[in-house]
Amino acid sequence: MGLGWPVGADGDIIGISGGGPGAFASLLVRLGSAQRSCAAHVALTNRRLPIQAINVRLLRASAGRAPALA
Repeated sequence: MGLGWPVGADGDIIGISGGGPGAFASLLVRLGSAQRSCAAHVALTNRRLPIQAINVRLLRASAGRAPALA
């Protein structure tokens, strides 16, 4: 039995997100491997906008595939 967090397709990322009045937040945890260390990423917005696009940018930037604000 787990925490109910979604797990990425490759099994290397877990996370949860949600929204409240006027804001969204997410917590993503990338599990470590022999080539990469563990990392936790938090994204917060100050208005209600979809946080999924921000999460994608964050994960790409942390993997070294794209700049964070590209």
